[in-house]
Amino acid sequence: MKKFLILMTLFIAVACSKTEDNQSEIENTTLLKTMVDGDQTISFSYNGFKLAEITNVGAATKQIFTYEGDLITDIKDFNIATNKTVNIKSYTYENNKLKTFTNDEVGQDFITKYTYTNEPDGTVSYIKIEINKTTQNEELKSSGVLTFTGGVLTQDDTREIKYPACTNVYSRGYVNAYDDKNSFFKNIIGLDKLYDVKNMCCKRNLLKNYEYVRTGARIGDDPNHVLTTENGQPETRTYSYNTSNFPTECNLYEVNGELKKTIKYVYE
Repeated sequence: MKKFLILMTLFIAVACSKTEDNQSEIENTTLLKTMVDGDQTISFSYNGFKLAEITNVGAATKQIFTYEGDLITDIKDFNIATNKTVNIKSYTYENNKLKTFTNDEVGQDFITKYTYTNEPDGTVSYIKIEINKTTQNEELKSSGVLTFTGGVLTQDDTREIKYPACTNVYSRGYVNAYDDKNSFFKNIIGLDKLYDVKNMCCKRNLLKNYEYVRTGARIGDDPNHVLTTENGQPETRTYSYNTSNFPTECNLYEVNGELKKTIKYVYE
């Protein structure tokens, strides 16, 4: 699964949106064709404005997308070398909004499931459970709230997280800040409906994000081990843009200001 993390971490750099966009509302025809991250080259193929596959030839991996109408229903992580599916993400919707997200990793004993609820104040609450594949027993792992500002996801507050060796729960989450330009995934149908684990969302480009811990908690076997950190130090990103305000290059910097890596984007 490490090879697939190369693909998935790339998606963290874009913002989740709650807009009701569809193909008729796409502003232009810009679609991401290639992403170059160091020695990794990731290519994107489409059916119209719908994602068909994301392929990393060097890592021998690809992701295959399935739609119903304009909604993404499945994303399969596929190992090209072994010709096998190694992970399946599935999505269901209610009133054209994401209702559930399940992640089924081959070889794991459990399936992870998120269930989302749209609240009257505009936030989205969720619960995370793990389902044992053999017994079908369910265990609540966490619950949280997604907060949106100007249509993009700015905060994910996970209010309860249970660790196996921990009788306590604690609150943690992350806060994001974005630019005002177009994300490299902006025109892809269906991605703006997804806000599972910060993956595959699409309206703006991430400038900063940091993790915070709101309360203390016992971790591991040491009952005196208490988390005291309130705000982590954010990584920062800067972008170069084309004339249509889509990013052509992203520089990712460490907390100490040193350049970590550069990602380049090529469009159709």
